Amino acid sequence: MTLALAAALIGVTMPRLLTFHQTTASPRLMIICWLASIAAFVFLALSAVVVAAWPDHAPAENVTDIWIRCLSSAQHTMSPWVSEIALGAASFVAVFLSGKFTAAGRRLHRSRMKVRNYHDDVLTVIARIKPDPDSRYPVLWLDHPLPFAYSIAGSPGLVIATEGLNTFLTPTEAAAVLEHERAHLHSRHHDILAICAVLARTAPIVPLFSRAPAAISILVELDADRVAARKTSPANVHSALCRVLEVQGGEPSVEAMGYTSTAPDLKTTNDRRLHVLSAATLPTPHHLIYAAAALLPLATAAISAIVAMATLSAAYCFFAS
Repeated sequence: MTLALAAALIGVTMPRLLTFHQTTASPRLMIICWLASIAAFVFLALSAVVVAAWPDHAPAENVTDIWIRCLSSAQHTMSPWVSEIALGAASFVAVFLSGKFTAAGRRLHRSRMKVRNYHDDVLTVIARIKPDPDSRYPVLWLDHPLPFAYSIAGSPGLVIATEGLNTFLTPTEAAAVLEHERAHLHSRHHDILAICAVLARTAPIVPLFSRAPAAISILVELDADRVAARKTSPANVHSALCRVLEVQGGEPSVEAMGYTSTAPDLKTTNDRRLHVLSAATLPTPHHLIYAAAALLPLATAAISAIVAMATLSAAYCFFAS
């Protein structure tokens, strides 16, 4: 029960907390917090099912037994059929969600493979590949007047760019666009968004899952901007994005610089990127900060659940006596 409560706390409260700090913290730090929260939720939820299905007392039960002894004693006095129904319901939900996750993952994988195969079969024939010894990701250049670029995950990943970048942008601005797309591939942003999309389709009732794709789709853009700014400069990334948006003139059939196909509002995303790029550069957090962010959701939920169960136990013991 403690594990299930901890999972519920993460699934409901963490989206609000993460969204609250999303405008001030490092985008990569926030991505780690989102992923750590998702991992902690999945771990705690699965652990709760395993503990409930354990034939005897689960090994971890003694850890919280001192806190919830009264409440546990009440649970053990329930009729056997109550526990059996609860276990059956938990097992059914686990199997059902596993099936949905597998089906959604297969559909998304087929969709991504279709896009990748199209680029391998068509664009690699009509596009020009300019060798770049400083990058492991080939760039496919298309004869298109509008300036835009995007990236395709795979082995290896591909960056697709148009000659419009070289026409309307300066060489340093065009380099900033390419660095932005390479950052998506190097940081595996496509895979992160794919996992979040599958989880959102599997259990949309969980706020942590349903809000993750929109939140992380903006964060990966900000993170790629920061990488490109370190490789070139914030001014180059800012001016490149402004120029691309100006030339495109709101054309809905093409995307602006960046992997924004899953963003809920493209204009909001671009406005946010321009605001961050024009602001003072945020310092890069230390590696220990990233490690702490990865452990914080699990630790916070565990402590909160133990305190909540202790409070319930004390209240039960008080009124029962």
